[in-house]
Amino acid sequence: MTCCIALPLFIECLLIDQFNSAQWWLVVRLGGLFLFWLPAGIAVLTWIYLKMRDAMWGAFGSRKSLLRVTVFASAMAAFTFVFMLLFLSIEAWNPESAQFWAWRTALAALGVSIFYLSIATTRGSQEITDTIWASMKTE
Repeated sequence: MTCCIALPLFIECLLIDQFNSAQWWLVVRLGGLFLFWLPAGIAVLTWIYLKMRDAMWGAFGSRKSLLRVTVFASAMAAFTFVFMLLFLSIEAWNPESAQFWAWRTALAALGVSIFYLSIATTRGSQEITDTIWASMKTE
C-alpha cells in the first residue's frame, strides 16, 4: 500500500530532477503513516473487536454483557474517529483540516463500529468455536 502511494512520488522527484524538500517530506510522512501508524490502529481495532465479540458471546472467561458490548462498540467508534482525524491531519500537515474532515470521520467511525458489531453478531460464535477446536489436543 505504501509503495502504491509513495513510490510514484519518489520516482517523480527523481525524474524531474528537482529535489524539492516538500515532496520528500510528503513521501517520508506518507511512508511513516502507512508503515507505523496504520498497523498500530489496526491492532487496536482488532483487540477491541475481540473483546466485544467475547463479551457478546460470553467466551473465554468473560460474561455475556450487553453493556460491555455497547461500551466496546463506543470505544471502537471513538478510537476510529480520533485515529482518522490524526491520520488526515498528519497526511495534510495541516491541523486546521480537522474541521473539514470532522463530520466525515464521525460517519466513518460510526460505520466501522456498526460493521464490526454486525461481524461479531453473525460470525462471532463460529470464530469462537474454531478457536476452541484449534486449541484442543485431538491426538
